[in-house]
Amino acid sequence: MKKILVVILTVTFLLANQIPGYAANKILKGGKAITITFPGTVTLKKSGCQNIPVKYTVGRMPDISFAFLTVLDDADSPVATATFYKTPSYFASEGKIWKKVGSFSLEVCREDWSERLGGGEYQDHVGVSRGSYQVLLIVHPSIEEYSTIVFK
Repeated sequence: MKKILVVILTVTFLLANQIPGYAANKILKGGKAITITFPGTVTLKKSGCQNIPVKYTVGRMPDISFAFLTVLDDADSPVATATFYKTPSYFASEGKIWKKVGSFSLEVCREDWSERLGGGEYQDHVGVSRGSYQVLLIVHPSIEEYSTIVFK
């Protein structure tokens, strides 16, 4: 019986090492206001764009505030950006209620690209390549927290 158990455990261990795994998620906290979770490592497609999944939970936000996440290259140029939460009193005219728990995607592309913001405005983004990039979480008006993400 012990020999069979040892064989099963050995085969399981060998097979588990052959299956590509996902990198561990990273958690970034913006004080007591926001907690986000995102993958620590992302395997890039050979070309085009792809989405990075991000989950968030809102805690105690300042009354007039918003939360913003960006990925920056070495020159502090944006690779990906997203405003993912606004307090109800921040833009009362929008009439939108933002969820306190949710998810969103950060879009990254291999080539430089522009995102249309509306009103004739655009946000330029730098193309991503392999390497480590800075992740910046901003909770307006006073919180900035940093982490990193690796693209393979």
